[in-house]
Amino acid sequence: YKSLKAVENLVKQGITDTSILTDTVISTLDKDIELEYIEYRDFETFKKTDKVSKNTLTAIAVRVGKTRLIDNIILG
Repeated sequence: YKSLKAVENLVKQGITDTSILTDTVISTLDKDIELEYIEYRDFETFKKTDKVSKNTLTAIAVRVGKTRLIDNIILG
């Protein structure tokens, strides 16, 4: 959740490039958290996107030990 909120704050500042946003996610994760995936998709068509725009779904899955955590947020 902390990583998704960091991404949300960057988008509010006008940063929409998903590679920059993904780098932010990676840098905000604690060392004991393993990133499985992060994806950015248009909320209506569910197509992948390289730029966050209105109603971009950002989904993340991580592992903490044997536990898998999944979360998402709508950006834009």
